[in-house]
Amino acid sequence: MAPVLVDLSKIDYYSLLRRHVPGNGHFMGMRHQRGGGQRGAGLGGILGVALSLLPKLINSSAGQQLVSVGKDLTAELAQGKDFKSSLKSVAAQKMRQLTGAGKRRRGGGGASKRIKGNSSSNQFSLTMISRMDPKSRDTIVDALDFTTMPGTQTCIQNSRWTVEFVLTNNSRSYLDLRRTYLVYTFEITDTAGNAVEMPSPVTESTLLYAPINNIAHSIVKNFTVHLNSQQVYHNPSNYAYKAYFENLLMYGREIKDSTLTAAGFYFDDEIDSSTSPGFLKRCGSGKAQVAAHVSADLFNQERCLLNACTLKLTAYPNSSEFLIESFNRKKQLFKFKIHDVYALVHEYDLTDGLANALETSIREHKIIQYPMISSEVRTFYIEPNRYDAPANTLFTSKMPRRIFLGLVSAEAFNGSFDTSPFNFKPYGVTDVHIDYCGLTLPGRPMNLDFVGNKFVEAYIQLQETLGHSRSNVSSNSIDMDMFRSRGFTIFGFELSPVALDNSLFELVRQTNVSVRLNFKDLTPSGGLVCVVYAEFDQILNVDELRNPLMDTII
Repeated sequence: MAPVLVDLSKIDYYSLLRRHVPGNGHFMGMRHQRGGGQRGAGLGGILGVALSLLPKLINSSAGQQLVSVGKDLTAELAQGKDFKSSLKSVAAQKMRQLTGAGKRRRGGGGASKRIKGNSSSNQFSLTMISRMDPKSRDTIVDALDFTTMPGTQTCIQNSRWTVEFVLTNNSRSYLDLRRTYLVYTFEITDTAGNAVEMPSPVTESTLLYAPINNIAHSIVKNFTVHLNSQQVYHNPSNYAYKAYFENLLMYGREIKDSTLTAAGFYFDDEIDSSTSPGFLKRCGSGKAQVAAHVSADLFNQERCLLNACTLKLTAYPNSSEFLIESFNRKKQLFKFKIHDVYALVHEYDLTDGLANALETSIREHKIIQYPMISSEVRTFYIEPNRYDAPANTLFTSKMPRRIFLGLVSAEAFNGSFDTSPFNFKPYGVTDVHIDYCGLTLPGRPMNLDFVGNKFVEAYIQLQETLGHSRSNVSSNSIDMDMFRSRGFTIFGFELSPVALDNSLFELVRQTNVSVRLNFKDLTPSGGLVCVVYAEFDQILNVDELRNPLMDTII
């Protein structure tokens, strides 16, 4: 065998030193060299490493137990006992101590245990908390991130709009669900399908009618979304309130007076008023066309829907009585007639390299995740002639991020040509309580008196929950007078410290959430309906075969 020439000047001796073990960096040797790969200098090196780790062992909990055993054993032997009996005695004593500590830690109860301090005022409760997902890392808010820089887009070849209703995507295109719109063409007629003319000029006795506010959303009673034949979203009969709360509370006046008018949203300065500018702008006969995005959970998050997916969107409409408000109608009846509806969908064509890399990644990791903020609307009925509404448990699994609620008459909620379903009045309410995690919000009774102009705390709390307080860039244009008596009495409660930051998850806190109300006056005849809007953290998982896996624990 021919000898192999070796250039000794090119050997990296520094890499052969053990730099990560306490000591002076023992020589490790090269492959096939005698002693190559062994730790340190044989047995001496092993003993050196062991001795260097001994202080850490002694300072650990297990090391302290060993030291304690040694002391007790020495004390037993000093009393003249033999080694065997002394060892048995010390071992039995230590086992009793460990068993007692385990019992104290377990507490003998459930997951939530009340622990008493030195006095009765020092009581607190432990609540089961966890992360939304194990991969959710500890993070800081954007205001403290001084290192991240915006990325550069190099992956999308083309984007385009398509007209679809069954959102089928079996090609290599990825759907951008946030830019999905439903376009409606509708008309208000009498029950026979004939146009109903409004006289001109308008007087106090003139027949006036118009679709209710935010009509492009309000048309829908509830949505059902199926992803590859599996249901991933359903809002029971309250989609109109969900969309109205979002558009009314979370957008500023500039958006309301521009972009949202495409959805038929015209800002009212007073609800159920024939002279309100918003109502008068919605008045008119003949066909009209409106468009609105789909405010379902999967459509509100930023990630594109994977290719080879079929998304079925099913909409159930509200009644004509719910969708039309009128004045001086006498015996006139109306019909809300939808002539046409279709969906605008935006999709991306990816470069071949990115499309193949994504598919490879999906097959490797087996799952794709869609983190989102899931909003739910629940309602409960309050009987007439009551001074309170006892605790109504609305959510039974985990704590919401924030909650909004308002009171409407049962007649308006069920649909009436003479009233708007969005007329939220105080109805003499004095206190609103949210019970969760053993706590109550607010921390003390508000003792509201809307007639006596004592309601500023509730108004400030609403704006704080929305993040509009002390902000010069966002506002919902609801002033105190509108909040007091013009149909905008909506209460807001912030349950999570990160409720306003949609980029962060809150720790999952398993709890029941209930609402209690007290009234100064008896509730009106016909009763009231409390409409509650709540936001939760949620994750939709999609496996490599495009099967959705939704952990619905709300």
